[in-house]
Amino acid sequence: MSKIKVDTIQSTQHATSTIGLTSTGATINGDCSATTFTGSGANLTSLPSANLTGAIPANLLTNAGGGGFEFVSKSEVASGQTAAYIDFTSLSDDSMYRVVGKQVVNSSSSFEQYEFLDTSGNPISGKLNYTRVYGTTSYSYNGWTTQDAFYGAGLADASSSKGAFILEFFTKAGQVWFRFDGTTTNGTRAYMETWGNFDSSDTTTQIGGLRIRDASGTSNTLQAGTQILLYKYKES
Repeated sequence: MSKIKVDTIQSTQHATSTIGLTSTGATINGDCSATTFTGSGANLTSLPSANLTGAIPANLLTNAGGGGFEFVSKSEVASGQTAAYIDFTSLSDDSMYRVVGKQVVNSSSSFEQYEFLDTSGNPISGKLNYTRVYGTTSYSYNGWTTQDAFYGAGLADASSSKGAFILEFFTKAGQVWFRFDGTTTNGTRAYMETWGNFDSSDTTTQIGGLRIRDASGTSNTLQAGTQILLYKYKES
């Protein structure tokens, strides 16, 4: 076997294109191309993302995040159907949720109602303290304590108008709070903003779910076209 021992190989076509040989390896000054490359790429930098191909490493998927929402579920009342209520259950403790009502249609000129459920799926009674602001071209406000539920913006004519809302809440016992923004295309309360919390004397009740129904009770229902999405806030 023959060996050629040199410190530097220089291109005859370019004065600064060189391969420098050291006791630990080689340094290339200039472009380097090959059919394939093997070995560790741990110290590679400035790799254009548009030129990367192949599977994403599992650790990148695990560590991805940094905020945003995780989709949990969607509930929709199908064509020709009605629903006495829509429940979201099995919610996690110490977590933030967002519920989005893309479209809410009631069976009468009424309001939708929102009840928090415990971890067994039962309505939580007498815990809510809240304030609301509502109106059309002007506004009114009022508040209540130790309530079972709160209402949405409502509809003046269920056959021709539809409501929508965003509800956010925190499930942890002793720290339960919520904020609601609702609107309707036709009604005496074209917009509605409500915020509140559990009574401060309650330090043990954890929110385990949410029920949405017509405020008029079992005689009225949510109508076809109602679509409600549930998201959970990502924390990492």
